[in-house]
Amino acid sequence: MLSAIKNIMESFGVTIEKAMDALKIPQEKRSIYVGRVQNG
Repeated sequence: MLSAIKNIMESFGVTIEKAMDALKIPQEKRSIYVGRVQNG
């Protein structure tokens, strides 16, 4: 899932929030992915 978020961000030039919206990631799980994307 993390790579999917990164791919959407890079391919479409969108924020992590927009990428997670596109993937329909539940709000309660988003903080996990935000931390992982920001940390590398």
